[in-house]
Amino acid sequence: MADRFLYLIRHGSYVMNRQHQDYGSLDNRGQRQAHALAKYLAKIPVQRIYCSTMVRAEQTAKFVHAAHEHLPLQRVRSLRECLPSVPHGVPKDFRRLKTQIQQARDQALTAYKRFFRRTVGEDKHEFLVCHGNIIRYLIGRAIRADQKVWGLLYINHASVSVVRVDKTGRCSLLKYNDVSYLPRKLRSDGLLSTIFTEL
Repeated sequence: MADRFLYLIRHGSYVMNRQHQDYGSLDNRGQRQAHALAKYLAKIPVQRIYCSTMVRAEQTAKFVHAAHEHLPLQRVRSLRECLPSVPHGVPKDFRRLKTQIQQARDQALTAYKRFFRRTVGEDKHEFLVCHGNIIRYLIGRAIRADQKVWGLLYINHASVSVVRVDKTGRCSLLKYNDVSYLPRKLRSDGLLSTIFTEL
């Protein structure tokens, strides 16, 4: 049986604007990051490209998709940014958001069940262009980590993380937060504070 390789790709740097749909679109740096990202991923034999329905992820995905125009770009609501649990070290006030957090957890679980599953036939390579919180949560779940640890993981804009799902359904983290292809002047991060500001 084959392996499934999931490339979890964070969107590029963006500017927050609450008058803009979904509160943000790529800034100049983010567009340059996305352009470099597309070149970095161009030679991967990808079969499917998915992205969040939020603007900054869609914009990043369009750069990536340009090198694979024979494939459809599939927009998936369950890949939207969310707060699927209250991670360690965050203000206690957020623990009051029980309903919102439960809804976000249900959303993240929907994404996990859809993508993190074994495959048949030949190896599959799939791109998931989405967001810092949900990427970290999905990876944490895949490697069976404490579900509150994800908020302590550092993640850059336009980073690439790779999870392999083998023939038994077991997940292995092959790469995390790779921005080696980006010049240092183009790198930007998402710190603990972005857990909430990106929602």
